[in-house]
Amino acid sequence: MKPQILIPATHFLLSAHHVLADDPNAETNYIASVCTPPDAPDQSDPAPCVDVRYIRVACEPNGTSPLALDAHAQCMCHGSYFAEYMGCVSCLLFHGAISQRNYTYTSQVLSSASDMLCTGTPTAAFATLLSEVQTGVPEPTTGDTVLSDRKSGDAAVSLYYTTTSGAQGPGVITGSATAATATSGTLDLGILPPTAGPTSSNGAAPTGVAGGGRGALFAAAVGGALVAAI
Repeated sequence: MKPQILIPATHFLLSAHHVLADDPNAETNYIASVCTPPDAPDQSDPAPCVDVRYIRVACEPNGTSPLALDAHAQCMCHGSYFAEYMGCVSCLLFHGAISQRNYTYTSQVLSSASDMLCTGTPTAAFATLLSEVQTGVPEPTTGDTVLSDRKSGDAAVSLYYTTTSGAQGPGVITGSATAATATSGTLDLGILPPTAGPTSSNGAAPTGVAGGGRGALFAAAVGGALVAAI
């Protein structure tokens, strides 16, 4: 049986051994410092591992009705979530938290799950689809399994990710799906200043503007399966 996709952060990087592997806290802190810096040293926008958490929370569906799932899909699919998700995974690869084989598996799982969410009528929230897809994607048997930090301590985003063209942040929600979003109250993402962020009590933000701040998404591979602690 493959491991669950979502696990507590305390179990992060069970199989990814950095040079500080004898100190798990130092190891986790190191990956956080290079992949989720409060301010990226080479750009004004948040690093992908920071922004992807913001988008995920902002696009959380307001229930399981077809309308709510439509709004969720538009928010996730019409913005930069999937590009930045793989950008985050690229950071983990670049800094030695995962191997190329892990990266390939993650890419295949994400591609299948995003197709299910973004093509046709969504039947479930992305987290559910991701979990379902994982059981059907074969784990790679080829590809490099070496863990290598290519530029230790450098948090520059340009080392592993180039911003894609098109909308950034949460996607714009249009049509009847806007009825599934709320407009009162400030969403507390835990990664934005209290006075900032989209004003949506359900988190499905009808804007494509990403916010800044702190956040953490760590992805690793344990037995080839994607592991995320957000």
